[in-house]
Order: sequence, then C-alpha cells, then structure tokens
Amino acid sequence: MTTKHQKIDGELLSRYIDNDLKEEELEEFEADLADNEEAQKDLASLQQTLNLIGQLSEIQAPETFAPKIRQKVRRIRSKRRNENINSSFIGHYGIWVGMVISILVLLYLMMQLATLN
Repeated sequence: MTTKHQKIDGELLSRYIDNDLKEEELEEFEADLADNEEAQKDLASLQQTLNLIGQLSEIQAPETFAPKIRQKVRRIRSKRRNENINSSFIGHYGIWVGMVISILVLLYLMMQLATLN
C-alpha cells in the first residue's frame, strides 16, 4: 500500500511545536505523524529537549565577556579586510602581468613574421 506522505523532518517538527503550520499543513502533518513511529519519537525527543532547556536557570555572563567578544570580532574583521585588500592587489597585479606577457608574445610573433617576409 502506498500513500502520499510529506517528509517529516526537523524543520517541520519545529514548525509544528511552534504552531507555525497552516491548517491544511497541520492536518496533513498529524495524519502523517500518526503513521510514522520514527517521527513520533523525534517529536517526543524534541519536546523533551525543549522542556529540559526551559528548566535551565539563567546565568550571568562576566562583565568582560561582551568587550572580549567585540574585540575578537574587530580583530577578525580587520584581518579579513587586510586579506581582501591583499588578494585584490594580487588579482589586479596578475591581470597587468598577464597583459604585459600577452603584448610581449604578440610583439615576438610580429617580429618573427616580419623576418619571414
């Protein structure tokens, strides 16, 4: 017996838990879920995980946490900017070198043609 079922994946399970399915999607999901033991286990596991996360107590980050993160982000951005500048310089340099070599090859070929005549 073959029936048309939608694939129940993590995204669909999350949308179901978040009540983010349209009415027809919800009906199809629940019908498919009833026939899919693996998806039922996945849903129960996801719900259990969310319940456990909800039980966690909030912790306070150290006062130095945010400044350290900002400093690291600035350092990474600066490094990437420098890499982009270097790579664009090399890219432009490579184009110019290629053009010069092409011109030299053309001049050489023209000189060879001139000596044949």
